[in-house]
Amino acid sequence: MSEVTGDGRFFLRRVAFSLVAVATLSVVVSCGGAEENSRAEPREMRRGEPPRELVRTHDLRLPRHATRVSYLEDDGWSSHGMFLTFRLPRKDVPGFLRKNRIPEEELRPGFHVTEAERVGWRARPGRKYRSGASSGVSGTPVPPTYRVGLDVTDPSWTTVYLVSVTD
Repeated sequence: MSEVTGDGRFFLRRVAFSLVAVATLSVVVSCGGAEENSRAEPREMRRGEPPRELVRTHDLRLPRHATRVSYLEDDGWSSHGMFLTFRLPRKDVPGFLRKNRIPEEELRPGFHVTEAERVGWRARPGRKYRSGASSGVSGTPVPPTYRVGLDVTDPSWTTVYLVSVTD
């Protein structure tokens, strides 16, 4: 067996360090690219009510009379997101907004829901929308932030589009 001299050890350390650095950089770059690509493409919503734990994490109150419920959980590096849509009898909308700390008087005309395009939501021509936002004020250490869009075209039913983000 041949013995590695001082210069040989230095060379081997440099090669090993370079390999580790390249491998680490490759992982970081590939993860960042995957997240960037996933944000650009619409994602598919799941039909049905979200799991209770997810609703609890976002400190939401989903109305009993909600129909056509769909959701998407979106966990990022530093926050947890949820996209939620459902239909609600028009008479139940004020109670839903109040229970979720979304001030009805601050809703404004138009469809202004942050990142709605990620799940394929967009304003449709000929429809009437109202939108607003809220930071929750519950007992959670960091309350979630809600962005809500309401399709109020139908006098009997309202379609709710809600994005919730919590740390």
